[in-house]
Amino acid sequence: MLSSRAFGWIVLSSGTALFCIGLWLVWDGGDGGNWSRVSGTVLASDVETSFSFSDFRFRFRPVVTFEYCVDGRKYRASATAATWRQHREDDVVSASGAAMDHVKGSRIDVFHRRDDPEWAALKPGPRNWHLWLLAIGLVVAIVGAIFLRAGGAGEGEVSGR
Repeated sequence: MLSSRAFGWIVLSSGTALFCIGLWLVWDGGDGGNWSRVSGTVLASDVETSFSFSDFRFRFRPVVTFEYCVDGRKYRASATAATWRQHREDDVVSASGAAMDHVKGSRIDVFHRRDDPEWAALKPGPRNWHLWLLAIGLVVAIVGAIFLRAGGAGEGEVSGR
């Protein structure tokens, strides 16, 4: 059977790994000098509709398709509102408003990775799930440390037999 001390080490190691991965994603996806700004053109903006079977409701997500040029080469990419504007996923009017912010043919700022120009966004920075991974990793590591502390508390005692 797995002792609480061994379990603590496993949980602490897992939490530390999740935290480190989350930290790297936040740093790499953030404004850490990895992004260059160029001018781009909106090709289309639309609202994607999907149905969530877990909570039986429709979800609406604005999507913008844009084109930009880096070193004489044209690129095309799409971005969802999660990367550039907050909106309510259950509200079609909110999603439509976010999509209408980017009219076809309008000029926009596009941020692309310096080392990989195909990787582009309308707003650089960490995504929400990067921050969640960071937070979950920290909580799991703390739980592992608590198990380690609790598992090691009785090791120096001699049993009454």
